[in-house]
Amino acid sequence: MRLALPLFLAALAASLPACEPAPTTARGDEAFEDSLLAAQEAEAEGDDYRVVLTGIEPDTLSGRARFGPVIDGPTQRPLVVIRLDTGTDFGGGFFVTHGGERLPGPGTYPIGAPPPDSLRARVAPTGFAIVYRRGLLFDLASTEGSITLTAVTDTLVAGTFTARLTGTVARAGGRPQQGTLDAQGRFEAGGRGAGFILGM
Repeated sequence: MRLALPLFLAALAASLPACEPAPTTARGDEAFEDSLLAAQEAEAEGDDYRVVLTGIEPDTLSGRARFGPVIDGPTQRPLVVIRLDTGTDFGGGFFVTHGGERLPGPGTYPIGAPPPDSLRARVAPTGFAIVYRRGLLFDLASTEGSITLTAVTDTLVAGTFTARLTGTVARAGGRPQQGTLDAQGRFEAGGRGAGFILGM
């Protein structure tokens, strides 16, 4: 009777498939780093966009992207807005804007600063610009950069961009401060409408 349990365990172990050692997290373990990178890339495959932010508040944004026409209230001039959703904030997001009723065709274009707050200045937006708003914590706008459009149709706009953003950043529980973020991103936005944009 004393031998029954060890024999059972030996039989169970023999019936299990052989397992390779799990990768370690030790620095220099290239196998672990490669598998982690592959997992991150696989996770990101379902996202419409990905933006990497460096600077005062580093972050990586990803999620749903859509584009569509918007009318600037004070000027009553049309905009095309590529909206990169950043969560449940209905008026916030990462917005790539272009003045006019249509986007230009595929190519590379400069990104500049948006006009001053349209509620005060009543200046119609022109060219490409970026606005990043997230609740009361983030309110930044582009000062320079470039955008490359690789596809422009009635149902899809795709491309990449790099830009520098400046404005107000407030960490949760902290006081607002002026800062700069460098943004590098890619997007594939469907023509599902840009939704509501706070202050534009």
